Amino acid sequence: MQLSRVQLMTHRIVATHEHATMLMALSSGLTMEMSRDAGIMLENVEKYLASHPDGPFFSFGGAFEGTVEIYRQDIDAIIADRPFLMIAASGHGGWANTKALEAAGIVKDKTDPIDSFGREEDGTPDGYVASSAAVFYMIGALDLIKKEAVLEQADGVLRQMSKLGVTASYEVAQVPGTEEAMFSSVSELEQQGRLTVRMVCATMIQRPRHIEGALKALEKFGPIYSSELFNVNTLKVHGDGAFEGRTAGLLEPYSDAPDTRGLVSLDPEELSSSMLAAAEAGYNIHTHAIGDRTNRAMLDGMQAVREAGFKETRLS
Repeated sequence: MQLSRVQLMTHRIVATHEHATMLMALSSGLTMEMSRDAGIMLENVEKYLASHPDGPFFSFGGAFEGTVEIYRQDIDAIIADRPFLMIAASGHGGWANTKALEAAGIVKDKTDPIDSFGREEDGTPDGYVASSAAVFYMIGALDLIKKEAVLEQADGVLRQMSKLGVTASYEVAQVPGTEEAMFSSVSELEQQGRLTVRMVCATMIQRPRHIEGALKALEKFGPIYSSELFNVNTLKVHGDGAFEGRTAGLLEPYSDAPDTRGLVSLDPEELSSSMLAAAEAGYNIHTHAIGDRTNRAMLDGMQAVREAGFKETRLS
């Protein structure tokens, strides 16, 4: 349902899937309107760097992953001496220059620390970052989440949310390993009287390597951040990717990419054990599942939680 401006003024909207905190962190760099044009995106990067020679050295927006062709050499031609990451508008992928790939350990003849990065025929990374897990890994490796940036950009983001009538927001994604910076930023906004939207935040599992850290972060920050306006009370299990990058997990192969069915990020045992651990600790569970194969896996995990007796755990 689309609301008119008058209706928005009289409605209180609870946004159940938002990334406002990520927007606060990432809007400090170059933000691009959707163009779906690689040339325009690269031109925007060039103009941005001419006026921001000291960075921040990343961009957000322009196109979804898998819909434009941008390679490391294209970004190198604009900036080769510093790492630069172009984050897709979906947050489910992006494009990186050579320095950024090297800084993150994505190099020839070395196993990638996480999927999914494009490769040239000889194994050299080509600059394409094909999944949200990969782009979030890059964001963490390049240390792009800065508390000072979150605090600086927060007022503009919150003001826009209030204009739309949003009074409460469920923040469903934090870059693994950056929880302390993000959560302490939101808490500081609350203490300063600047948090105009109630927020519920989650820690996130994207791949098996994140399970231990996400559960520990939830255990650490859940009791600390539990107030009228700000709560950390949910585990997000990120089950697959998105259709644009052919990373949503399907039962049948993609019609335009018959060699792949996408991915499901956790096997059934990892999925159910992670959900059960969160439920046992008293936290809610939220899932990302786009493809039909992934949805089946998530529903099986939710069923395991219910069958284990956790009737009050919120599952979404």
